[in-house]
Amino acid sequence: MREIIIVLASLNKGGAERVASVLSDAFVRAGKRVTIALYRDEIEYSINPMVEVVILPQRPGKTHRVWNNIRQIRALCGRKNKNVVLIPLLGNVLLHTLAATWMTRIPVIACERSAPMSLHSNFLSKLRHYLLFQMATFSVFQTEDVSAFFPFSVREKSAIILNPLSLPQQSWSSDDKQYRVVSLGRLHPSKNYPLLLHAFVEVHRLVPQATLVIYGEGELLAKLIALRDSLGLNQIVSFRGITNDVESVYLNAALYVSSSDYEGLSNSMLEAMAIGMPVVCTDCDGGGARKMILSKGNGYLVPKGDINALAEAIVSLLVDKVSATRMGQAARIRCLALNSDVIASEWIKIIDKME
Repeated sequence: MREIIIVLASLNKGGAERVASVLSDAFVRAGKRVTIALYRDEIEYSINPMVEVVILPQRPGKTHRVWNNIRQIRALCGRKNKNVVLIPLLGNVLLHTLAATWMTRIPVIACERSAPMSLHSNFLSKLRHYLLFQMATFSVFQTEDVSAFFPFSVREKSAIILNPLSLPQQSWSSDDKQYRVVSLGRLHPSKNYPLLLHAFVEVHRLVPQATLVIYGEGELLAKLIALRDSLGLNQIVSFRGITNDVESVYLNAALYVSSSDYEGLSNSMLEAMAIGMPVVCTDCDGGGARKMILSKGNGYLVPKGDINALAEAIVSLLVDKVSATRMGQAARIRCLALNSDVIASEWIKIIDKME
């Protein structure tokens, strides 16, 4: 039985990092041996004690780091007698892993965690991305939209697997006095928080009790605060940084909003839906929101970049608590299929074929 090695730069707060935490736990509960290999000793997610965590020694200098990472991954595989399957979850980690396993016949499962159609628009960038996934033994995508980005030679040895969830015990319930809107994510251009701030001007005009709390960190914080203040929302919108208690945030809010232009399958959206709260999301590149949301059925799906549509959907759920509750319940049911044990079993079917 091959040991599973998940390779990441770190386990800081992030989507791929959360997936590594949840998936590794489900793997060991299914009887698999699992190692998480990290470039940096930065761990902000809880890890099952049955999972071996290895910090790969680092060297200073960019060029030295690249070659060092390749050598360290190869050495780790050697210590495991090469009876492993590697799952690199992010960016350059895939390149390093493929180089480390070159000519070894060690299987590598490439994972696309974002929206490559938005990140790789020029020919050379797209070609490099194609070649990396072509070199992998197998590929896992989150949505059909992302799969369609790649040529048939990649798609024919791939599968679509959604993100795993540890389903919460508690569930969201409507509160007639609750008008807090929340959004969680990196303060990054892909999230298009300016769209949400502009939409909230109209939301607050129609629902004066409404407030917006944004959780996350990133390079755009100062610019977003300046935009908030220029829109006269300084008493209405607050930035809270990273939270370690996402469940509590959702249980004490009226609805969740994502205004992204592009991303893979948003973990914060999935966690909100799983707890049974209503969501409003843009139909962003990557297709993750469209994969999960039936608009007006289990949430609202609005065109990306559309201020008026975003504001209208938020207002609708703030004033119609009956619809908000109905959509939240439908969202929770939709997420049952993402139970971590179910998702892990889909991965294991692929891994077991590599014996």
